[in-house]
Amino acid sequence: MKRFIVCDDDPQFVEYIAQTLHELYDRCTVEHMYGPDALEASLRMDAGSADVLLVDIQLRSRNAIQIIQKHLKPSTSMQVIYISGYINYCTAVYDTPHSSFLVKPVSREELKKAVDRAFTSLELSRMSRIPIKISNATSMVSQDELIYAESSGRRIRIVTAQEELETYSKLSSLAELLDERFLICHKSFLVNMDYVKIFSGTSFLMNDGTEIPISQTKRKSVRQCFFHYIGNLSQVESTC
Repeated sequence: MKRFIVCDDDPQFVEYIAQTLHELYDRCTVEHMYGPDALEASLRMDAGSADVLLVDIQLRSRNAIQIIQKHLKPSTSMQVIYISGYINYCTAVYDTPHSSFLVKPVSREELKKAVDRAFTSLELSRMSRIPIKISNATSMVSQDELIYAESSGRRIRIVTAQEELETYSKLSSLAELLDERFLICHKSFLVNMDYVKIFSGTSFLMNDGTEIPISQTKRKSVRQCFFHYIGNLSQVESTC
């Protein structure tokens, strides 16, 4: 069952989008919302209540992008389709993950293309997420955003592009959940090679400024794995 939220100041436009979605997708639910307050309340209560949010960029005097960036957690996989009557809004560069743009008036064909792309991105996002147990809850963490992990005893500190999490596990157990981007370079550290800025042979300098040591016993194998992964050495600044 596909789940949608449609939010706009114009009830007729919301009804048009909702009706078109029901015609395009046999099994779906569409929640109607009007204005920024309704959107903000919904995201604050449950940001995972829909697969795709279709929202006008300008809701009365407020910017929907700012509302969504404030309340949508980075770990949330919900896709956002921004809609505007102004082309300039849609061609501007926004730091908005899991999003795309449509320009009013929105045709049936354009809507279907955007929604189909959103669900493709949604599936890819879900496939790349891993479960991390935190206390009595489980957080789904995107591998794309995981920068590195540091182990201390039985506790692991996981650093992502948006937040830090702590869990009780082994570094090797965490590594088994991850893909080929991740490398255990030290008994206490695992890195995402996509976030490496400088490789010195004895350490990695990550994009966030953290220096991660490479244990002496692993230096040869780490070097081989790292250069094999990046393929084109010119993509990474190397001082070795």
